Amino acid sequence: MLKVNTKVLLSGLQILIAMQSKAGVYAQGIHSGGTTYYDLCSISLPIPPNEFKLTELNWYEDANGFTVMDVNKVGASNNVLRRILEVESGTNRFIVPLDSFVPDIAWSRENAPVTKGSGDLAHLVTQCATNRGGRISTNPLPVIQANWIRQSRATQDIIVVDGDHFAEVQKLWELAFSKPGPSIVPSAAAGVNGHSLTYTPDQIGVFLNLTVAWRKETIVSVIEKPEP
Repeated sequence: MLKVNTKVLLSGLQILIAMQSKAGVYAQGIHSGGTTYYDLCSISLPIPPNEFKLTELNWYEDANGFTVMDVNKVGASNNVLRRILEVESGTNRFIVPLDSFVPDIAWSRENAPVTKGSGDLAHLVTQCATNRGGRISTNPLPVIQANWIRQSRATQDIIVVDGDHFAEVQKLWELAFSKPGPSIVPSAAAGVNGHSLTYTPDQIGVFLNLTVAWRKETIVSVIEKPEP
């Protein structure tokens, strides 16, 4: 029988389970090559985009801008935490630089353009949804004060909001569109890293996903219904 040295195998693959804690909230990710991957949301749908997934990637860079590969050295005072959100929507895959929440965002501008904003999140979300073909009700809507970063692409908008606004946005969607029904994918846990709620185009004309991450960031995704 072939004997496998587990320690050598794991070292060679550079894969391990990484645990992090912030304010008593724990997250579990896979660490590989100096980068840790946290699954936030993963959904399979019978209609396009069919597969939708959100993953947070983070790593530390040293003073020279190189990724810190040794997990025992990430806590050095001159190391900088870098974070991105990877979005997989059907065949589309792109990133949103979460470093945009902090002043040092030069590298972010080079990789993916984002805009910062603040004010009424409810107005922004409903505007994005109707611009993408969403059917909104005439109910009066609440105001949700928040700060966010936004990336708009050809067929979708991704809005990352500072703080946990899951309950507020969920209530907003119930007023603007409807309460969850059979055609809406129910809220589902994503391990210990977050939870999400998804509305599909067959009921409201647009794909909407609401996910709150373990770092207390709220992610709103608005995707156009594809042409038949």
